[in-house]
Amino acid sequence: MAEAEAPAWAEAIGTNAHSKIYVIACRGFVKAWVRSGRSAHELPPPPRTTDDAYRLWFELQPPSEAVQRLLGLTMAAREPLSSAQLDSLGLLAARDGLPGWGLLFEDREHLLQTLHLTLREFLLDASRSGLHAADWAGGHVALARSCLKVLCERSSGPTLAYALRHGHIHLTAVVATAGAEATAVLREWFEAFLEPRGPGGGVTDAGEEEPVAEGGEAAAADAVTRLQDDDCVSVAPELARR
Repeated sequence: MAEAEAPAWAEAIGTNAHSKIYVIACRGFVKAWVRSGRSAHELPPPPRTTDDAYRLWFELQPPSEAVQRLLGLTMAAREPLSSAQLDSLGLLAARDGLPGWGLLFEDREHLLQTLHLTLREFLLDASRSGLHAADWAGGHVALARSCLKVLCERSSGPTLAYALRHGHIHLTAVVATAGAEATAVLREWFEAFLEPRGPGGGVTDAGEEEPVAEGGEAAAADAVTRLQDDDCVSVAPELARR
């Protein structure tokens, strides 16, 4: 095996034999290192922890901008994303660029799966992953908009099923950030499903947007509650039946 040519790695793998994920990540990394044309003698020092092993993978195969978006979506998703969903988001081809594709991430039964829960924990905790942390907030924005698009287009299949189950949850996560992006996404859902309520946030006769009243965060939270309890949940199934 390749690690036999790197005694320090062989020793580390043996010492951590009790951690199956550590062993899998390390052995896979050594193989990928050699396949990339590098010598096993040039391997970096072996990782001390599973987090360190994940970090080495991301340094070996730095994510492109598209892959970074895909990582954010994957971490924000409420369930493994299907190939159909990734294709609709224009990110199906980006899977091949995921660090450790085929090991840390893989396609199982047309669903994007991760190797282990520890990988998700690593990518969601910036104190552990640093520069490699996933943009899960951006993932929620993209998924909230994707779910809205699916519902409005009256799509079918796994994309509709996901939107019906989780669209309002992604919207709630977006609104919780209380930023400009949250206001924009919330307005998009309002315009799709809800009649204007309360002062501000509408459109004047001249076609100009009215200012949103102060206390927007509380109003947004109340709006999301309505979306969950009434409007969105009731409208979406109706769209599915048409």
